[in-house]
Amino acid sequence: MAYQTVSLNDFVASRPSVDGRFTALIDMLPRFTRQGPWLAGGSVRKFMSDVENKADYDIFFKSQEQCDQYYDELINMGAVEVQRNIFNRMLTLNGCVIQVIHHEFRNTLIQTMDRFDMTICQFGYDGTNLVW
Repeated sequence: MAYQTVSLNDFVASRPSVDGRFTALIDMLPRFTRQGPWLAGGSVRKFMSDVENKADYDIFFKSQEQCDQYYDELINMGAVEVQRNIFNRMLTLNGCVIQVIHHEFRNTLIQTMDRFDMTICQFGYDGTNLVW
């Protein structure tokens, strides 16, 4: 599948309004990069569609080590783990529900999104660009 990209800054500048909660979350969370971690799934789609996200924010990783480091950073920021299973750890931070996905790792955001079982959720953010 061919994906499109636009920088988050260009996307925000091109819109009369955007969901400030999404951009505030991006600013608050530990940094996303092209090498991971990545924010992906329905929360990014909703942001780009100007739909309020009343659900969670899914974070994906390149490796278990990267996932563990990010989780520790969230805990150090005051996040509270509310659930854990074989697929993810769910945390809350400043009223946001964050899922740290730890059951499958990929080398790139594109590889991660290609594995989604629902194409409607093939949206992501790599620290610079929105990808869909």
